[in-house]
Amino acid sequence: MDLKAFPYAFPIIITGAISIVLAIYIWPHRRSMGVLPVFWIFILHAVWCAGETWRLLVSSLHWMQDGAIIAALGIMTIPAIGLGFILEYVILKRKAPVSYWLILLVEPVISSILLLSDTYTSLTGIQYRSISVALIQFLAIEPGIGTYAHSLYSLILIGASIFLIMRSMVNSENEFQWQLRYLLIAFLLPSLIIATEFFRHDPFKPFLVGPVSFFIVQACVFISIPSTNFLISKRAKTVA
Repeated sequence: MDLKAFPYAFPIIITGAISIVLAIYIWPHRRSMGVLPVFWIFILHAVWCAGETWRLLVSSLHWMQDGAIIAALGIMTIPAIGLGFILEYVILKRKAPVSYWLILLVEPVISSILLLSDTYTSLTGIQYRSISVALIQFLAIEPGIGTYAHSLYSLILIGASIFLIMRSMVNSENEFQWQLRYLLIAFLLPSLIIATEFFRHDPFKPFLVGPVSFFIVQACVFISIPSTNFLISKRAKTVA
């Protein structure tokens, strides 16, 4: 384990720990509408952070690659669950049908399964290599065409979520207006940061902004629960 990279990993560790705390905090309300999707988003973000922390702190290329795979397993499903949450909490105002979830999750689940085998690497053209900077070993990832395809799919889901939030802001009651504003910030700002980080040509990224930018989501949820009764208001009614 290479502790020289710990300053890069520390912010990721903190945001991952906050996600675990928030997941535990909202778990007692899991029967309320929209809570379970948010719970799983926080859990998957914690997995994402764990993978990124692992690949920053180890020095073996093989272990770095394992960390990158764990991180990818965490992040790949978050956009689909996010859109499912918006459909359930904002649009349908009831528990989303299973068919909705199956449609949203089929691509990320298949990609996650492929990711656990060598098939994913050969299909996507993704390449891993180790780079030494200031005597610290980092993993450089060169995305392949399959990686960009999945990223495009994720951005479409995020864009759909943002569109539905903005459309719902037009004629919503005052209490729910504030919840929608927090949701818009939570979806929009981290998405722009992550997309900018991913699509710029910079294979060496010692400080990973993506998992840390999720702090914006955490802050929006943390602030909106006491101020707007987010997830525990009359809108977040208990579902069977």
